[in-house]
Amino acid sequence: MLFSNQNVIITGATGNLGRPVVHSFLDRGANVAAISRHDHDPELAEYAKNTSGNIIFVKADLSNESSVNQATRNILEKLGSIEILINIAGGFAGGKLVVDTELQTWNEMMNMNLLSVFLMSKAVMRAMMERHYGKIINISALATMNPGPKKGAYLVSKAGLNTLTKVLAQEGKEVNIQVNAIAPSIILTPANKGYMPDADHDKWVKPEAIADLIRYLCTSKNNDINGNIIEMPAKG
Repeated sequence: MLFSNQNVIITGATGNLGRPVVHSFLDRGANVAAISRHDHDPELAEYAKNTSGNIIFVKADLSNESSVNQATRNILEKLGSIEILINIAGGFAGGKLVVDTELQTWNEMMNMNLLSVFLMSKAVMRAMMERHYGKIINISALATMNPGPKKGAYLVSKAGLNTLTKVLAQEGKEVNIQVNAIAPSIILTPANKGYMPDADHDKWVKPEAIADLIRYLCTSKNNDINGNIIEMPAKG
């Protein structure tokens, strides 16, 4: 299998994008450490039984360094190594001008979309450096390429993630660690459809397409793709 004997951490594993990514790696033999706000997920546990992969569930507060470090230690104790880190956990808040944005909202976006990736990458990349191998994939947003109004906190947090991705790529390249980000436009999820019920949903980016790209970037043969923010625009 493509990812047999490879250990993969996926944050936001129980979300609308996390689930198809977890499925994709389980189907190809990976050992998945699924990080979320819960210590178990019945659907993913049942799905794993019918694949060649394995799954463990890890509960962590990704905005808390002690929690992230403890989760990483627990995963290393159980799996022995970490070959791949996929940072999916995040959130969205919008609808207000910057001058009307509450500090709490600003901090929430920074914590969910940037601090979480910083803490996870810091903890996991250290272990990857010791083994001279690793792949890290972050989830950005296409809107960071041409930012518009009323999404200030969200877009700044994702733009920071883009810069962090490029910095980590430079810091990891001498020890065979590749770091890239995927920047999709609107993702086809039930929540987004609820926000925009009259939009043309057929043009939106499907979670499964993002999962396919993540999997491609994580193959052991892809060692030359590094430090990129890969755009995934809507159809048409």
